[in-house]
Amino acid sequence: MVLYQKNGVEFYYKHILKKGLKNIYLKIEKSGEVLLKSSPYMKIEAEKFLDKKSYWVDKTLHKIEESNHKINVYEDGGEIYYLGKSYPLKYEKNRIRGEKILFDDNRFVFLYGGKKDCKKAIEDFYKKEAKRIYIEKTAYFSQRLKLYPKDIKFRKAKRRLGSCSFDNVLSFNYLGVKLTQKEIDYIVVHELSHIKEKNHSKRFWDIVKKEFSDYKEIRRGITLDL
Repeated sequence: MVLYQKNGVEFYYKHILKKGLKNIYLKIEKSGEVLLKSSPYMKIEAEKFLDKKSYWVDKTLHKIEESNHKINVYEDGGEIYYLGKSYPLKYEKNRIRGEKILFDDNRFVFLYGGKKDCKKAIEDFYKKEAKRIYIEKTAYFSQRLKLYPKDIKFRKAKRRLGSCSFDNVLSFNYLGVKLTQKEIDYIVVHELSHIKEKNHSKRFWDIVKKEFSDYKEIRRGITLDL
């Protein structure tokens, strides 16, 4: 292993020299091992290439290290996201049947009697809160925009935060309660706007813009990794 140490960046890497290679290859394994491959004749060029990629390597290694130390969010001591903030999760054994989640504005407490199905308890909390929050916000913005959905439904999705059907039924991802209040407001307005404009035309964005002139900035801040 060779120590790379330049411009405040430091990491170990392995330079594999193999005859017949026509290109330079740089790979970072899940274990954090940095592999640089080239032919012996391109050794100097490969090291210059590594110089160009050194900050990327350093950043990637930090991400791998953070990932390896990250605790399961549903374990005792994990972090639960709610309305744009993270809160500590504390397990407490109780003489109850089933499981229950308590939230006191500072932390989440998971009360359990027998089995520990914290993930289900948290998701049940998200479902309950999503129905309360999204229904209230939809009623508020419906009045402002004069756009009224036929119905509101909730489901779990990894990559979609909301949708509007052709018959104006709104569907919201209940995991969206992890987002900030303003981001949720935007999602509601976005889907309500589809009642009038089904595609993302200029007319559609003009409706959204009535409520959020900074909608582009809000969109950039929303993560789909829920």
